[in-house]
Amino acid sequence: MPEILTSRNIRTMKTMLELGAGSRVDHIALRSGLSLQTVYRSLETLIGSGVASKRGTTYSLHGDENFVEEFAHLVDSEKILLLDKGVSREALRFRDRAIDTMGKSLTSLVLFGSMARGRAKPESDADIMLIHSGRSTRAYDIASPWEKASLTIISEEEFREKWFEGNDLVRSAASWGISLHDPRGFLYEYRVSTRVPITEKSIVMAGKSLENAWEQFLENARKGNWTAAAAYKNSVASITGRMILMELGVFPRTRWEVPEQLDRLNLSIGKELRAIGGLSNEDIARDFERTTGHLEDIVGYHKALVSGGRTIASLRAIFWGTGVEAQRGVSASLRAAGFECEEEVAIDDGTHIDIVVAVEGERIPLEVKTTTKPADEKLLMRTTLENVTLVYNPYREIPPDDRSYEIKGKGVEEEAARRGLKLVPSVRLFGDICEVLTGREGKPTVLETLRSRH
Repeated sequence: MPEILTSRNIRTMKTMLELGAGSRVDHIALRSGLSLQTVYRSLETLIGSGVASKRGTTYSLHGDENFVEEFAHLVDSEKILLLDKGVSREALRFRDRAIDTMGKSLTSLVLFGSMARGRAKPESDADIMLIHSGRSTRAYDIASPWEKASLTIISEEEFREKWFEGNDLVRSAASWGISLHDPRGFLYEYRVSTRVPITEKSIVMAGKSLENAWEQFLENARKGNWTAAAAYKNSVASITGRMILMELGVFPRTRWEVPEQLDRLNLSIGKELRAIGGLSNEDIARDFERTTGHLEDIVGYHKALVSGGRTIASLRAIFWGTGVEAQRGVSASLRAAGFECEEEVAIDDGTHIDIVVAVEGERIPLEVKTTTKPADEKLLMRTTLENVTLVYNPYREIPPDDRSYEIKGKGVEEEAARRGLKLVPSVRLFGDICEVLTGREGKPTVLETLRSRH
């Protein structure tokens, strides 16, 4: 079907492969960088050609179409060509060695993580997942001179189990990895399927991995094995960042992208992860207590957010909740941060204000509006009030780290100013509250965000 291989259709299909089946058109647009209108036109062409379908408000590629499978192979080939030549050469050598060693018991081989995502640093490992049929243990006999290779060996059965648990490592390999070997299409089947939500079990398992990494860090430091200590130091920081994202319903990407995802959620912990990641073996050996304290701060940040379970649920509702759920999420999160709040407060004309925050004799009125669409003039039309702070949460059904919080439409901000409305994106208030909850900032940070201009 060469007639559909236009640049816009290629970008749309690449994005749909990343997002999996059941993707929303606005999510495809935000991730691909294409306009909404362009994506709609592209999807119309793909559906007309029989390679995609629509169900309700979501779209999927037809994974059983030969064209889609061949397209996925071409995408992988392109990614291999774009890799550093040394990396691609070693990856393909590793593949050939694995095939020779394991034969038909080798189900799939995938390069994933920062190298596959084009985000590798000079010190990055080459994350490789080897999936086998379970009929051979020879996977453990593969010796590789490639020092950068970090091999994860897993059976088909274990892969399936972890996929349905929402395991982020398995999802990362299937969704964003580069397939080096997949003759039966095992990995491809998951690549074009619907992404499984994050489960409580996957979070619990990540917590156990964190405990183990912390113990190994301390043990290796005690023995003076600073190279291993540095590796486990990175694991502690990375797992903690991943757990924060998972608790908020956001799938973590590679170790190097997790801090950026946290940045997009307005969380200062992203900067701290980058700082701890930059410490060398010598840095740790020279000032072990400082490194340990830094790690304790990072782990403590996560504990402060998830303490008791209610706080993280309220914070999550700010991003994912419907109107009333989001309102309650904002109110409960503010209370957790030490503010007094009243909900559904009646005013003189018989209308109600969603939330009133009382602090130091001041009463700050808030309206909370959530939508599955961009923030635009329609959002203003949903409140008739004036002189309030309007907390808006756009693209509610898209992960918050992929959203745009930009106000769309001409004159929207001018009209808001005329009505005395202060427009506050949910992500800003969310981040400010988290900084207070974790002790990074004081209440004035939140108050500055909430106070209207009038």
